[in-house]
Order: sequence, then structure tokens, then C-alpha cells
Amino acid sequence: MMNKAVVNFIRDDLSPFYPEQELNSILFLMFEEVLGYSKTDIIIKADTKLKKKEKFRFEQILGRLKRMEPIQYVLGSTQFYGIKILTDVRTLIPRPETEELVSWILEEFNADGLRVLDIGTGSGCIAVAIKKCYPNCQVIGIDISEHALAVAQKNADIHKISINFIQGNILNATEIHKIKELDIIVSNPPYIELKEKNMMAKNILDFEPEEALFVENNSALIFYEAIGEFAFKNLRSGGKVFFETSALYNNAVVDLLKKMGFISVESRKDINGKPRMVRAVFK
Repeated sequence: MMNKAVVNFIRDDLSPFYPEQELNSILFLMFEEVLGYSKTDIIIKADTKLKKKEKFRFEQILGRLKRMEPIQYVLGSTQFYGIKILTDVRTLIPRPETEELVSWILEEFNADGLRVLDIGTGSGCIAVAIKKCYPNCQVIGIDISEHALAVAQKNADIHKISINFIQGNILNATEIHKIKELDIIVSNPPYIELKEKNMMAKNILDFEPEEALFVENNSALIFYEAIGEFAFKNLRSGGKVFFETSALYNNAVVDLLKKMGFISVESRKDINGKPRMVRAVFK
């Protein structure tokens, strides 16, 4: 089978499941994974014949994608802030909005060597991206899930960087409260209430870890409150806390941090124009 025939086959096979724009992205990722092709290679090497093992790999990927498994889990990795991040069902898939949060944090770095805490680190994508950009800063990542921490450690290892990963729950954080004198705290915590489940995409519900997504009804701010209290006690003067939020609760998070006594509380919109990020300063 020639490459151009594979392209047509993939489009025909997946078009009932994915919109065209997403399908194009998936197609490019598949060719990059299986053949190491760039987008240009797909065109100029259209008449190249596939080897049997390559055809088999394409078929494996297609089978999983037709079950609506996210492409990032199928391929086992994704790109985040220009670096490779390993992904599987033990952690949430890193998303572009979180890249925007990292960009904001790095805009406000005023020195290499700062102490940074990533709460709910998951795959470690935020922690790894910061450490890659500022090798001399001390980065700590905490998560309730030992399985997520195993993925985070692998991501640190493949990039040959040192991050201190700790298992802990910020809602019951005796061991975490020993972490003091911090310059930056960042978190993309769970904030989706269980009653909103029926509005979620099926591939998210079927594959991504629920504990990283959902909170009990009427508890959308529970993690923001706990992290805000922790930050108020453990940030150095001038230290900053950064959050990713739901657009629905962004204003509520801003108000919460102001009431706690933080200054320079600011909200930012993501690339889609939705308020999804908050930064506050401890005076």
C-alpha cells in the first residue's frame, strides 16, 4: 500500500468519528509516529510503499482511535511547550491552555534559582517545562496519585532534569505543609462538579482519570481555597500563585484570592478569549 492510499484510508476510516480539522491533526501525528514524516514528507513521499510492520502499526492506531481513545494516549506522548511529554491513562492530557499558563509564569520569572511548587502535577508537564527553561530553579511537584507521579518522574528522567516529586493531598496536607519559603505556586486543580459530567465529551470520561477532573457538587472552589490558604502561609514576600480555572468560576477565584489578602490579583483569557487563568501576589 502506498502512502497516499494510507492517507485516504485513514480519512475514510476515521471521518465518522472525528471532525475534519481534528482528523487532519491526527493524520499528521500518525505519520510522524509511524514513519517519522513531517507534513511535507506526506506529500512528497506519497508514492512510497509501506512496509508490513508499518501497515500493522497504522492499523493498531486506527483500531484504538475508533474506540475514541485520545491520540495522546494511543501514541504515548504529546508535545507540551515545545517538549515531549509521556502520556497515558494515569494522568490528564496536557492541553494548550496549560501551555498559556506556563508562558505567563515564565514571563514573570525574575531570577533563575527560585523555589517552585506545582500542586496536582499529574504528568509533570508544568514542572518539567519550567525546569527546562530555568535549570537552576528548585521545582517540587505533588500529586495525590502515586501512578501519576510515576509518569511525572519518567518525564523528568527523559529530559535529564531533577524534580522532587512528593505524594500528598493538599486537602489533608500535613507533609506538604513542611514545604515553605516558596517563590511560585502553580496549580491546575480539579474543578468540574459531578453534575456537569453529562456535558463532558465521551473520550474524556472514558479514558482520563476522574480524580484529576471532578469535585463534589457545590465544591468547585475547594482546591482553590486550600491552595490559597497554603500559599498565604508558605509564599515568600512577593511570591506568586498561578491557577488554571474554569471560565465559569474564574471571577469567583479572583474574588476568593482578594478576600484572602493577596494583591495584584489578575485574570487572563486564553487563546479562545475565555478567562481561564489567575495570578495573585503575596505581599
